[in-house]
Amino acid sequence: MLPTSATAKKRLLFIDDEQAWLTVLPRLLKEYEVSCACGAEPALALLRKDCAFDVIFCDLCMPEMGGLELFSLWSMERPDTKDLFVFMSGGETLNGISNPLLEKPLPVKKLRQFLLQRLVNA
Repeated sequence: MLPTSATAKKRLLFIDDEQAWLTVLPRLLKEYEVSCACGAEPALALLRKDCAFDVIFCDLCMPEMGGLELFSLWSMERPDTKDLFVFMSGGETLNGISNPLLEKPLPVKKLRQFLLQRLVNA
């Protein structure tokens, strides 16, 4: 897929504990600038250095610190970025949070469709 006005140079961050998934994402989503963090602590370190992302995808269930805890911590530091978060889950639900939730496993076609809708409406 070639870059369009909706996707050109858009920056995505994927936070997950599945290294294999993170390794393949930049190759699958070449039309975007994709950064990945394997776990919440590396994600926080990355966000503290550079939080200029258009969308932040975050797995809900990760060891040591889950996605909601990461979201809560980061939202206290940078409340202006709360709406950038999109959660991914293999069955967990969001309670009291209006951010989108995508079900895993997440087919690349569905991910691309979501991104096109989200970035066009941004």
